[in-house]
Amino acid sequence: MPLDLGRFRETFFQEAAELLEELEAGLLRLERAEADPETINAVFRAAHSIKGGAGMLDMAAVVGMAHCMESLLEAMRNGDAPVDSPGLSLLLRATDALGELVRWERQGGEPPPGVEGIKEELTEALTAAPEPAGPASAAAGTGRWRVKLRPDSGVLRRGVEPLLLLRELDRLGRIGQAQIGLGRLPSLAALDPLSSYLDWNLELECKGGRAAIEELLEWFGIDGDVEPFGPPPAVSTAPTAAAELSALATGLLAAPSVTAWPPTVLPPIAPAPGAVARPAEAASRVRVAVDKIDQLVTLAGELAVAHSTASEVAGNFRADRWPELEMALADIGRQVWLLQQSVMSVRMLPVSELFGRLPRLVRELESATGKRLLLELDGEDVELDKSVAERLGDPLIHLVRNSADHGIESLEERLAAGKPAQGSLTVRALHEGGGVVVEITDDGRGLDAARIRSKAIERGLIAASAHLSEQALFGLIFEPGFSTAEQVTSVSGRGVGMDVVRRNIERLGGAITLASRPGRGTQFRISVPLTLAILDGLLVSSSDELYLIPMTAIVKSVEPGLLTAVPGFSSMMLVDGEPIPMGVASVLLGLSLPGGSLSSRPLAVILQKDKRRAAILVDELVGRQQVIVRSLEDHYRKAPGLLGASILGDGRVALILDPGWLLDAVDGRVAAIGGGSR
Repeated sequence: MPLDLGRFRETFFQEAAELLEELEAGLLRLERAEADPETINAVFRAAHSIKGGAGMLDMAAVVGMAHCMESLLEAMRNGDAPVDSPGLSLLLRATDALGELVRWERQGGEPPPGVEGIKEELTEALTAAPEPAGPASAAAGTGRWRVKLRPDSGVLRRGVEPLLLLRELDRLGRIGQAQIGLGRLPSLAALDPLSSYLDWNLELECKGGRAAIEELLEWFGIDGDVEPFGPPPAVSTAPTAAAELSALATGLLAAPSVTAWPPTVLPPIAPAPGAVARPAEAASRVRVAVDKIDQLVTLAGELAVAHSTASEVAGNFRADRWPELEMALADIGRQVWLLQQSVMSVRMLPVSELFGRLPRLVRELESATGKRLLLELDGEDVELDKSVAERLGDPLIHLVRNSADHGIESLEERLAAGKPAQGSLTVRALHEGGGVVVEITDDGRGLDAARIRSKAIERGLIAASAHLSEQALFGLIFEPGFSTAEQVTSVSGRGVGMDVVRRNIERLGGAITLASRPGRGTQFRISVPLTLAILDGLLVSSSDELYLIPMTAIVKSVEPGLLTAVPGFSSMMLVDGEPIPMGVASVLLGLSLPGGSLSSRPLAVILQKDKRRAAILVDELVGRQQVIVRSLEDHYRKAPGLLGASILGDGRVALILDPGWLLDAVDGRVAAIGGGSR
């Protein structure tokens, strides 16, 4: 049966993504510290693993780039090339190109541009390295080697193809001659097509040296010896059929006139007849710790026992066994809750995966702004749902860029203000309540409230006579197109992005606030829920429809007897002595009121986000519920004012309201679907 490589390709892509992250992180560590041999070895192994995996799957472009990187890293490891900023910058750019090539192999389309240019730069950097002399040359291992390979009989069953090892050795240097040992070849009747019987003797000219050859053998898991070049060993002979096999195999392996580059390209493996083509982009996957899987298995077993107990009681039910049935059902409920928590934990990722992109970003910002920046990361073990982490990535990067460009002063300004030359950026994650908070703090100049006010008046956002608190003024930076930058830079300054940051965070059911002190710095504070899959909400009824409002946005609910209108304002009500805007849920959502008027005893749900408050009138508070969120976009389309829907235990559907949209609709920032309540 032909081998289906689809699943192996997907495994390679997952592992390559992790290895690329290791490559980048290792190179950044090398740039911040001394040339630590262990870090250089780790980076070399990451590039080598990508090259080996890509080679087995015939991804010649990936192999080529990884090979060039590997050669320069090998020179750094041997002391033949300096571990300096220019070399590490080149390797970081090569890492980006390698990632683009991996994505291209996965998704298809046009090959990424500029790859050949980076390969040429890597080759030039290697050529420019000083040639070692005397004993150093021997230490580097440049020379000719006799490689004796002895694959065990079960090597093919382990999914290892010895021929691919030979191709990799040929890429490492140049195979001058290849011979096959046939001493273990059985008779045709005893031949097992899934067993390996051949030994290989190779003459290899290789600059990488013994260490590089032995590392390849170890990676493939094939036994062998590597010795300095000597006379060819005696090879056992066999009858004519075996001799023909030897000649055929030797012919297959005969290398053309080989140079160090480009590598030999393997022919593509044809798909199996009738095989179904796999999509280029596979479904999103999460790597799960084994202990989480073990916990799921344990809970599934306990749930099965609880179900068996309940079934036995129900099957032999008597009135006096009612307490037993209640206990059995309560046990099932407890096990289901624990199972739900465990399943959700499988989706959780440490924010270290989210923070992993920031060191590289800060390095690029240093180059773009000419500033010296120190990044500190804290709380990297805090976990977030995968979907939340993915959607939080872009806002986080934008805020870090903004802090580096706008927040932290130039070197001259910092020294004049008596500050350290190096600006500080701290990104911290912590659990708070039922969610996660991410703080981005800088020690820069802080926000200029007077300048923000001037720009806001200039753009017509506020009246010149308006009296706003400092916090309200700071909140204006989240308005579309708002910017106080004196000039546009390659990093920021166009007034594009902060409004998108707030909108994307609110779509997560989160909020963003900021605090700033002149001359001391600014802190952005993002709060998001742990997960988007399960929502804790308040179930309400309005115009005979059911809605869920996320609990994270609810301050409290007000009973009918406590509703107090503001005289002269039909759309305002007093809450704790403060007038706040008011709207009717069903009217905001475009529904008509039963009988043309409000319920005789309406209730108000008080919402708050980003210092804004509003009262949403409903007919009834049904109760608090935890529900599974279903996407409307998957089955219908995106609808304004709604985050999704959920099916309740009795089969009814409840729509999940977007608190941010409701606040905007009541304030008149967006058009209420029904024209508003005013």
